Amino acid sequence: MKQRQKWVWGALFLCVFLAIFNEVLLSPFYPQFFRKVFGVEDLSYTGYYIFACRLTVVLCAPIWGIVARRFEVKYLLFVGQIATAVMTALMATATSHQQFLVYTIMLLLFKSSYLLVYPLIIQLAGEAQRPTVAGTYQAVFHGAIVSATITGAWMVNFESPLLLFYWIALADFFQFGLCLYVLRGVSTRRVELAVEKDKGDRENEKRSEGLDRAGFVQRLTSIGKRKSLNPPLQTNNRTSQNHAIEGCEGSTLNTSPIKGDNWTFLIAIGVVILSFHLANNLVRPYFTAYVTAETPFNTSLLASSVLFLIPSIMAIVALPYIRQACQPERLNSIYPWGIGLVMVSLYLQGQTQNLSILVLARMVYGFCFAVTQAALELKLFGKSRDNRLHFNYSLATSFANVGHLAAPLMASWLVSTQSLIAPFLTAAAICGFNSIFARLSVFRSFKKEQELGEMGS
Repeated sequence: MKQRQKWVWGALFLCVFLAIFNEVLLSPFYPQFFRKVFGVEDLSYTGYYIFACRLTVVLCAPIWGIVARRFEVKYLLFVGQIATAVMTALMATATSHQQFLVYTIMLLLFKSSYLLVYPLIIQLAGEAQRPTVAGTYQAVFHGAIVSATITGAWMVNFESPLLLFYWIALADFFQFGLCLYVLRGVSTRRVELAVEKDKGDRENEKRSEGLDRAGFVQRLTSIGKRKSLNPPLQTNNRTSQNHAIEGCEGSTLNTSPIKGDNWTFLIAIGVVILSFHLANNLVRPYFTAYVTAETPFNTSLLASSVLFLIPSIMAIVALPYIRQACQPERLNSIYPWGIGLVMVSLYLQGQTQNLSILVLARMVYGFCFAVTQAALELKLFGKSRDNRLHFNYSLATSFANVGHLAAPLMASWLVSTQSLIAPFLTAAAICGFNSIFARLSVFRSFKKEQELGEMGS
């Protein structure tokens, strides 16, 4: 069982790694890539290309989430992987930047299905393993960024960069074959392996589905009936679905009156996610320009690349802490402290003229960024029932991509109208808003949530 689970996790995390790797591979070098391959000298085309890519993901992500409520996730993933491999191979045949853009949009239409992978791992892992999964995801995510940035620099200098897309397509076909093998016999419609379900588990699922259909209001008005259902629902520790049912007693994640299936909660956490990613992506486009400028640092291009990668390296270092600290009852205190330190570190990066302080601020920023992002995702997963897990995550991803869309535009405006320091100070201010809003809406004190939950039950 455990060995099989490791194979399943490994295959799915490989999908995450390759998805991020392929996405980031050329992102720091698009101007050089378009100039060398297609002769595009206009730097604004890079912004247009990135905007079109982000917009495609914003529009497609919720669609895959909706479809995942009707079809088993692994089959949707298989379709996405095959189509992604085909479109990636077609990108290698592009003869113009317009054709390359069309192939990219078609690629992202199918590759958006990869957004189902992370909630699928959460679903299969069970509630007790969620902090471990979240920490591993952060390590894989940022490990892919580091690897892709290094590889991308080499790829741009390659004589025929487009030919390397054939190798990327081959990697996509490989991960399809691997997932097809390891996910055989695995039910991605429920949280357990289909080959290991027994009769008692099937009865529990029927009861859980009955509760889901009954609705939140009916469960509140039938406490006696709910209590009678609780003991059998909690007899199997392998089933995270038992704890994900909103309103059931015994689940420490469901004490808040704002539920994950409630649009009020989804919008609130969506605003937190949007502002979080807006602030953290605001400083990326012009960071190397900031540290290579004559004042205050005047670093080399190589040194600027190292400084740029420090947060991603620290995110990998944060893995053990995330696994240990990001427990459900601690999320409401971890996130406010984490986002507060992110705010301070962003402010220091923009204000200091000391390179050592800049390095220290980048280290704190990267570590706390990974921890707060993990806490934010775990909060969303903890408030979502299994039958809405993929939809809720895809919706949250759309909010995140709106932040990704707005960040380069805002950064360009700030730099052109003010200075290279302005994105850091603005990002710090947005984090301040994020901290206050999140504390009042999503990350209330755990004691307060328990009191309000008791009043609501």
